Amino acid sequence: MPPSNKRVPAIRFSGFVEEWKEVTFASVVEIQASKEFIANPVEGGKYPVIQQGEEPIAGYSDKQPYKEFGGSILFGDHTLSLFKPNTPFLIATDGVKIFQAKEIDSNYLFHELLTKRPTSQGYKRHLNILKGVALIISRNSTEQSRIGQFFRTLDKLVELRKKKLDKLITLKKELLNKLFPQQGQKIPAIRFSGFVEEWKEVALGELAGLITKGTTPLEKRGKGEINFIKVESIDPLSGKICVKTRISRKEHDGFLKRSKLKENDILFSIAGTLGRVCCVPSEILPANTNQALAIIRVEKADVKFLTVALNGRMTAEYIRCNPTIGAQPNLSLKQVGELPICHPNIGEQARIGQFFQTFDNLIELRKKELDGLNNMKFNFLNRMFV
Repeated sequence: MPPSNKRVPAIRFSGFVEEWKEVTFASVVEIQASKEFIANPVEGGKYPVIQQGEEPIAGYSDKQPYKEFGGSILFGDHTLSLFKPNTPFLIATDGVKIFQAKEIDSNYLFHELLTKRPTSQGYKRHLNILKGVALIISRNSTEQSRIGQFFRTLDKLVELRKKKLDKLITLKKELLNKLFPQQGQKIPAIRFSGFVEEWKEVALGELAGLITKGTTPLEKRGKGEINFIKVESIDPLSGKICVKTRISRKEHDGFLKRSKLKENDILFSIAGTLGRVCCVPSEILPANTNQALAIIRVEKADVKFLTVALNGRMTAEYIRCNPTIGAQPNLSLKQVGELPICHPNIGEQARIGQFFQTFDNLIELRKKELDGLNNMKFNFLNRMFV
């Protein structure tokens, strides 16, 4: 571990021993003049369009892109991004500024800036603050290049993992559309062999023995021995539950007794974020929940199938047409009970439910891989820069 009074990183490539130096961001970049702006970027174009405070989107293909600015750092109000060398792009607004690194590796500089985000939040909104941000950088251009290349490689791995995850999510959506009937139909486009019966449409309440919800705990500390599930506890991609809050057993057995969760209860978000779904596994029990989640206790359907069905097109369309708008969008328990469910016989339900559970496990695995790489990058950022 390097001495705390020296300007050197905790981890560095072998052969480099010099102390780093302090500079301002403005002293190591040139602000490039913007050219022509794309007022109304649309999807489907050839070149990415940078909008203020947003991620790049697909834009027009009939405009002259900024080829010579590839490899630049772009600043758009809330967003810093780095474009690879020889990567053409367009700009939607003069609120996006183009910085070109001078006599410093642009990838190294970009990742150095990332290490300043936790302590210099103000620069995200103000260009002048960004210009004055103090950076501790390597004096050695070779060390800069080595660090820049290291993070280029790590970013490529992150990008590759993200693409794999995105493909799985897209494929799941396509399969949901194919393995469930389209509106007005009783047979899906694709089904497992041996099943030929038409599907039936019923209200969710006909399949559930109980539809209820919880309430807000009296104790607000979020501490205790009982898991407390909120909407944000449910992963929107895989439906897995990540517990972050707990309550006391006294409240679980008393004030919140009505909303004690059981294995295979389905939780369905009905306030704020609508339609997030999960199935309660045994390993998180004992557990409880609040009024933003409906508790659906299934009696006459395969639980895994019904969890999948509630993630489908019919539910999304029902939510779009039926929410009660107040301080925030919400669904009543009556509306939840009336939600239409199209379903086949119990055997086909079980096959579909098991298929999507396996698929969700794969999505969760890919997500964990991506999270692991992002955590690794965060740790290296903290230890390879001063």
